Amino acid sequence: MLWQTVKKKKENVTIATNALAEANENLMTAEVESAQATVEAVSTKFDNAKTYYEALLSYQEQLSKYQEKNIDLAKSHGDYEKSSDYDTKISNTQAERAIKQNELDELTKQLNDGVEAGTIVENSQEWLDMQTKNQRSAKCCGRL
Repeated sequence: MLWQTVKKKKENVTIATNALAEANENLMTAEVESAQATVEAVSTKFDNAKTYYEALLSYQEQLSKYQEKNIDLAKSHGDYEKSSDYDTKISNTQAERAIKQNELDELTKQLNDGVEAGTIVENSQEWLDMQTKNQRSAKCCGRL
């Protein structure tokens, strides 16, 4: 009888130990999945900001083309180019540059925030991807 009680308690301890090991394994898996989801969320937010600024720049470029076509149309009808036409071209270029600069500032801020929060690790694949996109934005900003 005592032997059966000891055996039963030993089985209960084994069951509890196995349950604890499985719970720890589940916890580790959940933590890894949570960290991956957080990194994906930061990357998605970064990509969404980039997409927003690309769409905004595309709109501004279309507006600039429209205004230049109006200037060309006026010239084709014999009108001279006015100083306001030059002002329009300059303000369009400045608007495009401002959009690219805002994009660069926002993307740099998001990358730095992710690194400071510990979500994005320097020299990780996500960091390199974001850094590459930042450098492309910086190059475009310098071209305008």
